[in-house]
Amino acid sequence: MVLGLIAGARLEMGSAWAITAFRAGGVIAIIRVAMYWLGLALYRSGADWRQPVGYALLIVNSVVELAIASRWTDTRRGPSLAVAALIVMTSAMLGCAFAWIRVRSESR
Repeated sequence: MVLGLIAGARLEMGSAWAITAFRAGGVIAIIRVAMYWLGLALYRSGADWRQPVGYALLIVNSVVELAIASRWTDTRRGPSLAVAALIVMTSAMLGCAFAWIRVRSESR
């Protein structure tokens, strides 16, 4: 439903770009943070099939953010809230890129 709102948004130069960027970044951030917490929960749950699935989900979803957070804190793994905040920040940048591409393609 939310993706439908993003896809159906009428884009004009100016505020429409900001609305589209905000919506796309928000959706991307929600999905990526949920995947991060799910991967973390699976990874810490036990030594059965859930641990490798959780590890793979963490690596695929947030390898860049994990590396930045661990570098900032000088620990082997970064704090969970710092990683989640970095995911939100990078997702906002992805939303801006999506809106820029969409406005640019519709203006031609």
